[in-house]
Amino acid sequence: MKTRMYFILSLLAVLLFTLALPALAEETREESALPQVSLVSAGEPGILSLREKSAERMATLTYRDQEKTFSWPVTVKLQGTSTLDYGKKNYTIKFYSDGTYAKKQKVTVCDAWGAHAKYCLKANYQDSTQARNVVTARLAGDMNKPYNIFPDAPNSGLVDGFPVEVFIDGEYWGLYTFNIPKGDWMFGMSGKNENHLVMEADNLYSDSIQFRQEASTVLDQDWTLAVGPDESAEEIAGAYEKLNRVIRFVMNSTDEEFRAHFSEYLNLDACLNYYCFAYYVNASDNMAKNLLLATLDGQVWYPSLYDLDTAFGLYFNGEGLYTPLNRIEYFQGGNSLLWTRFSALFPRELHERYFELRKTVLNEAYIMGLFEAFDAQIPTSAWAREREKWPDAPGREYGLDSIREHIQAREGFVDGVFSSMYHPETASDDPRLIFQLEAPYQGRPNGYWDTGLRLYDGDQDFTILLKIRTGQQEQSSKVILSNNNNDLNGLLVQCSGDGTDAYTIFFAGAHTYEAVYALDKDGCAYVTIRKQGDEYTFFGKTVTDYRQFVSPLSSEVDSTLLLGGQYHLHSDGAWSAVNNYTGVLEQCRVYGEALSTEEIEAIMGEMKSAK
Repeated sequence: MKTRMYFILSLLAVLLFTLALPALAEETREESALPQVSLVSAGEPGILSLREKSAERMATLTYRDQEKTFSWPVTVKLQGTSTLDYGKKNYTIKFYSDGTYAKKQKVTVCDAWGAHAKYCLKANYQDSTQARNVVTARLAGDMNKPYNIFPDAPNSGLVDGFPVEVFIDGEYWGLYTFNIPKGDWMFGMSGKNENHLVMEADNLYSDSIQFRQEASTVLDQDWTLAVGPDESAEEIAGAYEKLNRVIRFVMNSTDEEFRAHFSEYLNLDACLNYYCFAYYVNASDNMAKNLLLATLDGQVWYPSLYDLDTAFGLYFNGEGLYTPLNRIEYFQGGNSLLWTRFSALFPRELHERYFELRKTVLNEAYIMGLFEAFDAQIPTSAWAREREKWPDAPGREYGLDSIREHIQAREGFVDGVFSSMYHPETASDDPRLIFQLEAPYQGRPNGYWDTGLRLYDGDQDFTILLKIRTGQQEQSSKVILSNNNNDLNGLLVQCSGDGTDAYTIFFAGAHTYEAVYALDKDGCAYVTIRKQGDEYTFFGKTVTDYRQFVSPLSSEVDSTLLLGGQYHLHSDGAWSAVNNYTGVLEQCRVYGEALSTEEIEAIMGEMKSAK
């Protein structure tokens, strides 16, 4: 009887789905028409009545694309947290072999994924691109593949998905993505292996998620066991003990132990990638909550990025953007003990990994290529139906152009953050060269790079050569050099853009002077500062363009030369410091003596020819 009832329901589901298709009109049959998904409730209450994650509905799912059509019984549950309040909700789908719902059925919806019984229909309600979550996860998967992170998983331990149109009980319900769910096959795991575990950070404000106390087995309090034993209390406690082994290490190890034994607890490549990636894409919701920790052996854990719909600065509700100059310590959970210790104790590794990733996946061209390829799959007619169905959905102004603009505004800032973490030693045959910065460096808010050069050591002469690239800012200037406290008696050199092709170099001491230097044809300003005795000489683009000044009073100044500084805004004739980023130093060379004009000319020529 149950089988017969299931057969009748399946026929009814297919009939309803077919009847709904005319509403899509002929334009959906164009070359790029999206797959269609119909969910028909098995009875009352129906799917649209779902309000709690614990509730479940039985239904029939019918899927149709240009190559296949199938119908199977499914169970439907809500997925997500903050999205539960939206009218357009996310759903977790489990397939079954017949209407008894006794045996799960593996179904292939994407050949690259294989056949599985569990999937997710993601509404992406607050993201007008429908792409942030899936495309950013693909980007992270591309990042992880060369480092052999979850090589047996379909996307290196991250979700993946493709756009579809969904009908629920005969009503058009909008654009969705058909996604890999959070679960064992997302990581290439087997549910039968006791060491295949995934822990999900559920509570942003939990001390254990911040790695400041051990995790509790009380579900929904801090860490939730997303993959692992679900019946035996003893096995569940064992899974949490394997996590707590890592938390205790983060909490209690000395700095030396943290570095020496880190890879016995956490995979270094996965942690480097996670930190660099989250910083670059401004994933402010992923440093504590939405962090997944996964292990294949019960010993070494891998952080995995999850729920990336706030990537590139989008608010969780889609109603605004975080500043592209957002620092990771201001992310939700950004002060996690794991990440603060990791960034402090692995600066060289983070520096090297970040700039390695910048050459491959973390750059505008690569990222926007992925977003544009995803967007090209969705016909204009489908976008029109989505917006007609959900006219009040947030985030309409934060589309692909917004993502591109966010990347452009953020890249240089994050480059500066990672540049400042570690300064690679550069060999030189010239013993007079006491500091050399060849990699571009961008000062960070309230942060400086200390060259070690004493500015007012009366017995030391020096020559500083700078290649500066700063975007011109109307009514603003950018500090390039500063003493530690910006004392009036200190050296202050600013590079300012006023919408023209000129930059102004200020020398602030007992008196303030200025000299104007135009940008060179490569868009950079070249400045040389030479100290010889009590006399300073500022050279511009050439050694013939210079001004000389007597040293300011230095009796109360005890400072070294620092690269970096604060952003300054000009308002009502007064300068005011605002915590923001500075310009980019393409190169800086500091020599421990006053070089001749001929030597300066030759070095400036080298710097101009360097790419």
